[in-house]
Order: sequence, then structure tokens, then C-alpha cells
Amino acid sequence: MNDESSAMLPVLSNESSPAGKPLLTAIGLYVILPNLLFWLIANVLKIDRPIVNLDYLFVGSIFIYGWRKFASLLLLFFLLTDLLVLEGLAYPVVRLQDDLYLLSLLPYAAFIWQAAAAGLMLALALVVGILYRHGHKANRMATLVLLFSGVSVYAAQINLDELSSDFYRVKKTAVGSQISYFANMRAVAFFDAFFEKVNPL
Repeated sequence: MNDESSAMLPVLSNESSPAGKPLLTAIGLYVILPNLLFWLIANVLKIDRPIVNLDYLFVGSIFIYGWRKFASLLLLFFLLTDLLVLEGLAYPVVRLQDDLYLLSLLPYAAFIWQAAAAGLMLALALVVGILYRHGHKANRMATLVLLFSGVSVYAAQINLDELSSDFYRVKKTAVGSQISYFANMRAVAFFDAFFEKVNPL
């Protein structure tokens, strides 16, 4: 009898754990962690950015099935796209050459700008590193529920609020996709200009 009761202790301890803990873990990994840096940047620059970027919830649904390398590469792509969207809203850079030209001037920039660029890259690498190491440990059901909730809010928002369109963002939204916004606003001109020979000045 004692053996049976002792064998049940781990089960009881798991069942007695807070029901919302898996969901809070998923929120921490796929909402707070990847969005935190961009929340700060958008707040400082007074840019209207979605509170929750749906793209990172999609990445989370890949991490939880153990595809860490692919998910990490996709996460890095989404992070850089998020950064490009914020840059485009603060400073109208459309062509890839313009970004490369600005980066080529970084060695000659003031130390504060060099430090900011290095800190930004370090922060993005840290996000990817943390999710590569721990992203697959999130609860699958909680992560999928979070993704479904995000998609549902996004769909309802588009249908109910005309001002939340990704074609022309005029205010901060609850949920959005920076990939969708980037594609709608900049991709055509971005890739057309990529193949044109234009003086960067």
C-alpha cells in the first residue's frame, strides 16, 4: 500500500501544478521574448507596431515538434524582417542597396551607433539562441492554443476593424504579421530595385 501511494506521488505532483503554467511558458517564449526588443524600439521611435507578431507564434509551432535548426533559421528571418519593417517606418529605405550602403558606413559612424548596432545584433542572436535551446521544451498543446488564439484575433481584427489593414497601418493593432506587412508594403519595390543599378547617393 505504501509502495502504491509513493508511486502515485509524482503523478499527483504533476496534476497539482498550476494549469496555466504551460500556457505562461509558451507566452514567455513566443510572445514576450521575441517581441520585447521591438516593443522597446517601437516605443522609443513612436512607431505603431502590432503588440503581438503572429510570425513568432508560427515559429513556435515548428519548435515544439523538434525542428530546431529550421525553426531557428526561420526565426532569424522573421526577426530581421521585423527590424526592416521598423526601419522602413522610421526611415524610408526601400532598396536593399540602401541598407547595404548604410551598413558600409558603420565603421565610420560615431561610437554610439556602432555600439547600438552591435547590441542589436547581440540581442537578436540571444533570442535565437534561447529559443534554439529551450523552444522545443514548450508544451505542444499550449503553444498550438496560443497560435490558434493569435490567428483568431488577427482574422477577427481584419474583418471588424478597417484601420488594421496590413496594406496601410495607421494605428497599433493587437495582433499582426510583420511578414505580411513587409510583403504588402515593400516587397515589390524592394526586389525590383534590387536588380536595378542605382547610385546609392
